[in-house]
Amino acid sequence: MSASTYYTLTDLEGRVAEQLANPPEGIRIPAWPGLHDLVGGWRMHELTLLPSGTGTGKTTLLANLASHLNALTVGCYIASVEIGAVAFLLSMLSVLSGRNLTLGEKYSPEVVEEVRRHWLPMFRNARLLFSRHDDRVSPEVLCQEIEEAHTKYGVRFVILDNLQFFSQVVEQERERAEQDRVIREFVRLVKKLPIHVFLIVHTRKTNNDNQRVESLADMKGSKTLADEAWNVIALNKPKTEDLENNRSLPSDREILALKLRFRGQNVGRSVRFVFKNGRYIDQSREVRL
Repeated sequence: MSASTYYTLTDLEGRVAEQLANPPEGIRIPAWPGLHDLVGGWRMHELTLLPSGTGTGKTTLLANLASHLNALTVGCYIASVEIGAVAFLLSMLSVLSGRNLTLGEKYSPEVVEEVRRHWLPMFRNARLLFSRHDDRVSPEVLCQEIEEAHTKYGVRFVILDNLQFFSQVVEQERERAEQDRVIREFVRLVKKLPIHVFLIVHTRKTNNDNQRVESLADMKGSKTLADEAWNVIALNKPKTEDLENNRSLPSDREILALKLRFRGQNVGRSVRFVFKNGRYIDQSREVRL
């Protein structure tokens, strides 16, 4: 048997000491300290899943996340296949400007000029790449493009919306097998490259309060999804009880930890976000972009 097929304890001793002395640091978003404390930052070589019910504001959350990454000059690749690159960039501009630019309305020449002269220039030196795909694309093609983006432009964070658009249309009995195939392609990618992949997934139709995702069982698809991911965090609307007792506003959101490979003690904990002028603000602290 070749020595390269196994490790001895001597081989691992140095690695263990290095891991303890210098654990991998994740990307920290200063504006979201509560979320950072919950997940420990966005570490490289990891895949995070975000299940969420209908109408919870996933796109707005992703636009907020991308805007913060842009402010930190973190190279980011965005494949928002469901709504397209233009609509996603408009969502990011809404976050920065505090004005909702995603209503599909005709805006005045003054507003258009303000966006062109003031807000768009904030992205011109950014390390943002947007996928051209606006329909289904295979995970193999997408992973190849992400690898190229990482090599050429230093992309470290990948936002994918959503899993459904990376799966082939197959018979119902093959849906889970196809989903397993897709998720394993993304797992291979993060194991190969120092990047963090953030993937939106669908949820089951449940009778949970306010369509809340409260367990891994609420995710749509096979058990492999949760097994393969490093982290699973759900985006939820407030509980009905909290709304009725004025403890939350309808626009508030909660991020609930369902699985954390390196911070398992935080599973079941959540962070509350207040929505203000297009931004999700971590209740722990408000920091301007």
